[in-house]
Amino acid sequence: MISIFLAGALLGLSIAAPIGPMALLCIGRCLDRGLFAGLVIGLGIATGDMLYGGIAAFGFSAASASLSQFAQPLRLAGGGFLVWLGVRALTRQLFAKAAGSEPQAQTIAAGSAGNDYLMAIALTLTNPQTILSFIAAFAAIGMASNRGDSIQAIALIAGVFVGSALWWLALCAGISKIRRALSLQARRWIAIASSCLLIAMGIISAIGGFE
Repeated sequence: MISIFLAGALLGLSIAAPIGPMALLCIGRCLDRGLFAGLVIGLGIATGDMLYGGIAAFGFSAASASLSQFAQPLRLAGGGFLVWLGVRALTRQLFAKAAGSEPQAQTIAAGSAGNDYLMAIALTLTNPQTILSFIAAFAAIGMASNRGDSIQAIALIAGVFVGSALWWLALCAGISKIRRALSLQARRWIAIASSCLLIAMGIISAIGGFE
């Protein structure tokens, strides 16, 4: 059981680690609003990974097939929302730069954190191709033939969540330290660059929804 949990943790870590639009969103929030705001996004992404891992681990083939059919509209919706988030963050930074002031800090209230958490889950779920990665990985570690074993499946998806969450925790902790060491001007330029990259990745994702 422990080996299955650890295998899930390694899988969750490997899926979370590549730098993509969600990583840029997490990094941008951490630079702009601080450690807690970045962690909220990271935990939302880890939860989305866990949900897709659960679908794959419990062998919901019908759900997997349905999600694959809606891959293009989901990518279009997710890409469009990423573009909107990038434009909003970029506009905030540029207006503050033009005014010669620091962007006003946004208080992370419980309601705001909850909204960010749900947003991160939703954005993660707009990439249903992730579930194919889980199915292939679970088959590789021998879980494909053990779909009836609920305990093993739960241990596996719990490992996926922990591995993914640990990655986002480490990333946010590192970005938070960098944030404290950077000047306001440096943070602003990094925030502008990350916003532009987020917009570009959102456009690429949205274009994929038209294919």
